Amino acid sequence: MKIQLEHRLSSCPPQLRCIACGQTFTVGRVRSLLVNDEDRIQGDLCPKCIRLPADEIRSILAEQVWLMLEQPQLFQHQVESPETLALELFEVALEELEMPSFSQRWMKTLESCLFWNRDKNSVMARAIAASTQPPWHHNY
Repeated sequence: MKIQLEHRLSSCPPQLRCIACGQTFTVGRVRSLLVNDEDRIQGDLCPKCIRLPADEIRSILAEQVWLMLEQPQLFQHQVESPETLALELFEVALEELEMPSFSQRWMKTLESCLFWNRDKNSVMARAIAASTQPPWHHNY
């Protein structure tokens, strides 16, 4: 399992529920997605949980599995049944967790700032989006 960093799309709701702790959080410019070994997205991780060590995240996921099985009524809002979700989450909790590196997080945040800049017509954003050299670059 891994944590995959993705830009927040405009279709993404402003509030999401953390797959680990279950808390609702406001989505920033970058989403932290928990993805299993088959590249299936299991859910989002909140800013608090993404800062935890991998073993602690796996432990919290295991606790969520027990909660889903003991109190399935709390998870009726999901598309899949609580039992199906619990099984998937249990399998994920058993896998090793690959955390994004500091440089991956930093680059994704930087990209997000550039692409989510309110001034989408800025010279820098256009240069990056078009994969061109910055306007101050000269070939001599």
